[in-house]
Amino acid sequence: MLPTLQSLIFKIQNLHLKCWIHEEPLKLIEDNEHYISFENLPEELKKLYDLKSYTVMAQCIIDECMAVLNGFDKININEIVHSLKYINSWIHYDQVSFVASMILITLNEGQSIRHKAGILLNLFIKKGLLSIGSVLSGIDKIMDDSELKIELPRLSDLLFDITSRITYLT
Repeated sequence: MLPTLQSLIFKIQNLHLKCWIHEEPLKLIEDNEHYISFENLPEELKKLYDLKSYTVMAQCIIDECMAVLNGFDKININEIVHSLKYINSWIHYDQVSFVASMILITLNEGQSIRHKAGILLNLFIKKGLLSIGSVLSGIDKIMDDSELKIELPRLSDLLFDITSRITYLT
């Protein structure tokens, strides 16, 4: 797993503790003969649970950013900004991680998606949802990921597709 993604997952786990992700309460029937508490599970099963948790956390990151990116085509930017201001969005908790995840999910997409991400980040700066510093820190977080540099040898070119659309950085 990429260090950047792992870092973002840990952020999501922390936000989960702050009720960022609302889940239905889990009802356990303790007198069920098949019930075993998590603490009593064998280590192999705990590892599988952790891996599944990471996958779910990563999916939360991807889902929120993709919803914003896809909404950009269909919804007026003011509606997106309005909804992000009033929903329990990740952008309120950690702007740097929001930027890093937005960039991370677009790196394997087409150039038009990367351009869209850059335009969207630029508009978020203009509308006051993001600071220039948080965008720069998010970009640095991606650039500092050594495994990502190996996986994507053209990382700086891919990032340029995004950053070239952010007028506040020039």
